[in-house]
Parts: sequence; structure tokens; C-alpha cells
Amino acid sequence: LGGDPDKPVIVGQLYNQEGLPPALSTMDGLPGNKHLSGIKSREIKGGRSNQLRLDDTTGQISAQLASDHGNSQLNLGFLTHPKSCGAGDARGEGVELSSGEQIALRAAKGLLLSAWKHCGTDGKQMDRQQFLDLLADCAELVKSLGEYAGEHQAKPVDAKSHEELFEDFKVWAAGSNTEPRAVGGGSPAIALTAPTGISFATPKAIVSYAGTGLNTVAQQNLQMTAGQCINLNAGKGISLFAQSDGINMIAHKGKLLLQSQHDETELNAAKDMKLTASEGKVIGMAKEIVLIAEDGSFIKIGDGITLGTGGTITHHGAKFPFKGTSTMSTALPTFDEGNTDLKFEARYYSHLDGGIPAPEMDVETSASDGT
Repeated sequence: LGGDPDKPVIVGQLYNQEGLPPALSTMDGLPGNKHLSGIKSREIKGGRSNQLRLDDTTGQISAQLASDHGNSQLNLGFLTHPKSCGAGDARGEGVELSSGEQIALRAAKGLLLSAWKHCGTDGKQMDRQQFLDLLADCAELVKSLGEYAGEHQAKPVDAKSHEELFEDFKVWAAGSNTEPRAVGGGSPAIALTAPTGISFATPKAIVSYAGTGLNTVAQQNLQMTAGQCINLNAGKGISLFAQSDGINMIAHKGKLLLQSQHDETELNAAKDMKLTASEGKVIGMAKEIVLIAEDGSFIKIGDGITLGTGGTITHHGAKFPFKGTSTMSTALPTFDEGNTDLKFEARYYSHLDGGIPAPEMDVETSASDGT
């Protein structure tokens, strides 16, 4: 080095009884684990290490990239517990990424998490046809049933956000080396798909938030269960529509309360409408009550009682006692005015990680209803 022959260059080491090779297993070294090879480093002024371990045991090949810091490991292949004398108990197959610290996966142009079988050597990195087929089925159900509901007085479905995301997934690989001449790909989205199911579970809370639309679709049954309470709140209307088999709303215990606090309530039925109270009364209260039959016959209650008909009025009864004036009191509910107090905050470059707050900015906003 530098023309000085007295400066040695160490390019290797011959191991002996005094200088043993590094053990790539925490349980044992050579000669028992003779099928293990790799690289192991040692922390400067410390006892921890990093290692690349290759296991070429017949029928049990594996690889491990590991660091003692945080007990962080990437294990590939036939996974076993640390081997001793060339043997270790099996603990799985495939890939395991683990750490006692934190793990982050980042992909600026999209992340595909799939449990579908890959197409082998002919497959591509972003193969997702099964996922796209499922999204197509989903879009068709949303469109067909949503349009049908809208045609029958329910609120129409807004599928714009759903359709835009579907289009992003269709051209996801555009611009990559598999589709170099295509454009519009690389959307920073996450796709999660599996052929036999996806499950989420936690003893605490799950929070799901969408800035534009949240679409939950099932080809068969959509079921929601809460051990205590379900709260549904909407700033601009709630629509419930069943194409067949009806709607059941049951309060097994407690009151069933339906209110239109600042508008009308309308109940329509193609056939009979029944009101029953098994152990109480049916009480109707209003400033004025009007009952009208199809032939025009009516009873109007309020400021007295008025009966009218173009036909015959028939009374049946054992007695018809007539007494003096008598009335009953009413207790009609009152409703306060209010607003949703939704927060609005102006931001620059809102498409970039939420944007940058823009204080003291003059803005003009418009809602979908024209306000």
C-alpha cells in the first residue's frame, strides 16, 4: 500500500481451534451446521451482529437477512427454528418479515397485495386480472341496482369515485417496462385482493376514512352487527331501498322514533296500511286531522268536526248519548334549527399529501345544490 511492502493486506482467514468461524445459528456452529453458509459481521465495540445466512440443506433450503437490532429478519424458503447439529423444528414456508421495532412498506406508484397464485415465469409484477374482474362485477352491481333504485324514488348512487379508482387500476402498469409506451399508469393506490377472503380483527378500534366516497359492495349479503350501538349520520340525506323482500325495522325493546323535524312525513303503500297497538292506544295529534276516502268522503277534525260524503252516512250502536262540550289536550313536539358545523380549510396543492394550509386566503365555494 503506497509502495510500502510492510503494510499487510488481509484478504481472508483460515479457521482453527483458536479462531472458530462465526456461527450462523444461535444454537450451534460447525461441524453440525455444515450446510449453513453466509456472511456475519460484528458490531464495533459491541456484541451484536448482522448476517446473511444461506441454508442448503436437502429439501429445506432457506435464506435469512437479519440484524440483532430490533431482532429484525427477512426469512425466505423453508423456515425453521435455529438449527443445532443440522436440524431445526419447522415453523412455516414462504416469506417472513419480522421486527421488534417498526416495519414500513412504501411504493410511490402503487402497492399490490395479493393472495392469488402468480402466473409463474410468464407472469408480470403487477398481474391483477382476477382483481380487475372482481372490480368489474362490483361496478356492474353498483350501477344496475343504483340506477334501479333511483328510478323508483330512492336517492341515485354516485359511483364517480368508484369508477375513477377502477380506471386507475386498469392502467396501473402503464409507463413501466412492461408497457413502456402506455401512459396514465403509476397511480399511488393500494390494491388488496384474495380468492378466499380478507379478514380484519383488533381488540380496539378500526377507523376507515375517505375524502370523497366510501363504497361497500357485496354480491350477496352485507351484514353489520354491533354489540351496543350503531350510529349513522349524514349531512345530506339517507336513502334505503330494497328491490324485493321488504324492509324490517324493529325495536325489540325501547321506543321507535321517526321524525321529520322541518318537513313533511309521507307514508305510501300499494296495498293495505295497518297501525296497531297491542297494549296501548293509537293516538294521532295535529293542528288538523283529515281523513279522505277514494270516493271523496271525508272527516275533518280541527276547529270542530266536519263530515262529508256524496253517499249515505250509516251509524250502528246500541245507544247514541249526546252530552255537552268536551276536548282533550295535545302535546306536539318542537324542533330547533341547527347546522352541521362542517370544517372547511383552504390548502395549496391539496393533491400532495394533504397540501399546505393557506391562511387568510380569499376563497369562493359552491355546493352541489348550487349554494
